[in-house]
Amino acid sequence: AFSNLQKLSQLQCLSKLLLDSHREHSLPPDLGDLQALVHLILSCQDNPALDPVTRLRRLQHLEIWDCSSLSSLPNDLGVLSGLTHLTVNGDRFRFPDDRISTSATGTSQAGILEIPDSLGALTKLQRLVLQHCEHLDWLPDAIGGLHELVSLVLKDCGALEYIPSEIGCLTTLESVELVYCMRLGELPDSFSKLAALTHIVIDRCGIQELPELVLLNKLECMTLNCCRQLQSLPASVGHLCSLKSLNIAGCSVLTSLPDELGQLSGLRLCLKDCPGLKVLPASVSELHPEVVGCHGLMPCVFKDQPTFFLW
Repeated sequence: AFSNLQKLSQLQCLSKLLLDSHREHSLPPDLGDLQALVHLILSCQDNPALDPVTRLRRLQHLEIWDCSSLSSLPNDLGVLSGLTHLTVNGDRFRFPDDRISTSATGTSQAGILEIPDSLGALTKLQRLVLQHCEHLDWLPDAIGGLHELVSLVLKDCGALEYIPSEIGCLTTLESVELVYCMRLGELPDSFSKLAALTHIVIDRCGIQELPELVLLNKLECMTLNCCRQLQSLPASVGHLCSLKSLNIAGCSVLTSLPDELGQLSGLRLCLKDCPGLKVLPASVSELHPEVVGCHGLMPCVFKDQPTFFLW
């Protein structure tokens, strides 16, 4: 507990600190005096004022867990100009010997409502994780200022409806994970500008269609899982010259795949539990896709047309 910490300011060489409390309503007042601190993990169910955190000007790695009562991050978050990793997670922090199950954590009450515009001032940020932020319904346009961002994870953000077009400014972004964002119905057209993107996962989101992806020349792996409103893929998928793996599972209303997909001769294509698929273009069949549980799909029987693996 915070109250058990005596005179934090004396620990001037401390570089990493984990503070865990479910009782206190404020952080230790001298937390901001730890000017050598580079890694801070906060686990606090109540709503402590985070003002001392923004005084840690050498901080590089900040994790805020179990923030079910925390409605916002500090407006001056951007003063942490050296920050490279930021995680905001409504779930409970797991210690190595923690035996509490996820179902007991009460994550549905995660309270972050908004991310401040000052996020865009974190120009050295490389990884951003927003998880179990159940009330967060939009991201600020200022996200476009994260010019060194490499990894973006949005998980269990059930109210999220909007990703700003400024995401297209993130020219260093290599990995995007969108998981359990059920109200997210579309990605901005500027998503196609993420030229450094190599991996994308869209899992249990409300995505109805994908934007044109023709400029994602470095994309190697794409996973579309349980996107139950996704009806088709854009033809530009066939121009993703670096794509090695395409996994599509549980997309129940997906009715077709573009013929252009067959241009990717080295593609490993996996189709699972997509009952809306009735037929594959001949060019796609030539990829010899792995097909599981697509019961509306019948193997090609025409002469000189290759078949696919039907499991």
